[in-house]
Amino acid sequence: MVSAVQPTQGAASCQSCGEIVDLVPEPMILVSAAGTIRAVNRACEQVLLSTRAELVGSALGETWPELASCDAVTAALAGRPRGSSSAVLTTLRKGYSFAAEVTVGALPSSGTDVIAIHLRDVSEGRRADWLKEQFCSIVSHELRTPLTSVHGSVRLALAALEPVGGSLTSPSPT
Repeated sequence: MVSAVQPTQGAASCQSCGEIVDLVPEPMILVSAAGTIRAVNRACEQVLLSTRAELVGSALGETWPELASCDAVTAALAGRPRGSSSAVLTTLRKGYSFAAEVTVGALPSSGTDVIAIHLRDVSEGRRADWLKEQFCSIVSHELRTPLTSVHGSVRLALAALEPVGGSLTSPSPT
C-alpha cells in the first residue's frame, strides 16, 4: 500500500536512506514500488559502470533486466517482500558479468514504498568451489594412475608365475 506522503517528504526520506545506503560496501539499490530506481550507492555505480545521474529515475527493468526479473525482486515489486535471497547470474550492459546473491526488503520507515535490494558478489566463492573440485579431481586421477599401474604389474607377475610353480594362493603339495 502506498502511504499518503507529500512528495517532498518522500524525496527527503529517500535521500536520507540513500545517504545511509551509500555507506554499505556492496552494491545496494533503492527502488520505488513502481520499479523506478530512487537511489544507488557507490558500489552499485562501480558495478553498473554508470553514474547516479544516469541510474536514478530510470526503470530497474531497463537498467538491469536480470535483477528486475529475479524472484525476490519481482515479489517485492508486487507488494509481497519476503526478504529472501536468491542467486542470480547477471550480465551487465557493459559486458561485465558476475554471480550475485540478492536480498530484498521493504523499508517501511522510509515514508514511501521503497524496496532495498542488496547484492553480494558470490563469484569468488563459486570460483573457489570450482578450484576445489578441480584439485580433488586431479589428485584423485594422479593417485589412481600409479595404483592402476602397480595393480596391473602385480597381476602380470602373478599370471607369469602361476604356470611355472602352480597357484600362488594354494598350498604347495609336499
